[in-house]
Amino acid sequence: MLPCVGAYFWDPNIPESYQFHHFFKVGAGFNLEEALIRVFTEYAQGRMRDEFIDGNPADQERVLKYDLRALKCIPDSGDNYLSAFMFGFVPQRTAEYLREGPVVPFRKGEAFDDCLQDINAAKEIFSRLGKECYVLDFTGPEIGFPVVEVVVPGYSDVLPYYPADSRVLFRQYTRGDILRSYDAAEGEPSAGGATHKGF
Repeated sequence: MLPCVGAYFWDPNIPESYQFHHFFKVGAGFNLEEALIRVFTEYAQGRMRDEFIDGNPADQERVLKYDLRALKCIPDSGDNYLSAFMFGFVPQRTAEYLREGPVVPFRKGEAFDDCLQDINAAKEIFSRLGKECYVLDFTGPEIGFPVVEVVVPGYSDVLPYYPADSRVLFRQYTRGDILRSYDAAEGEPSAGGATHKGF
């Protein structure tokens, strides 16, 4: 399997009824120190500087009044993980299961000289799994900073969360679709204006 690390971020200054109070971010890479840097980068770039608040009610109201920040948590039995896939939220109110498990030593993993070696190592893993692997090169010729996206059809940990006939798996979603997909708490409109579960 591909080396991957994740981190659970919990903000005690955001009320627990909002999904914005906790995130689960992941990073992949054969060098796990680099993967961990990606985790923290994902978290930091997903929040604006003035969204790190001290719990002041006026700040909470300002931060939580619009868009994805206004999404309310779903029941623990809920299975709408669209906000997790797009925004890195944990949609339920609590995520104690993320704090469980053994403490293990951090292993740095293998550091390659360039991203092509990472890609070749990943291709070997996918070959052993019987999966096809497509690498899309988005490197800009003007700057030369390497940017690639790796697509592996059929390789996903998302699939077990949904039944085979789920509409979630077989359509394209916009940001607005995801915001509207969540039940509003206590019958109030959600960030996307919906008061019913659409998925």
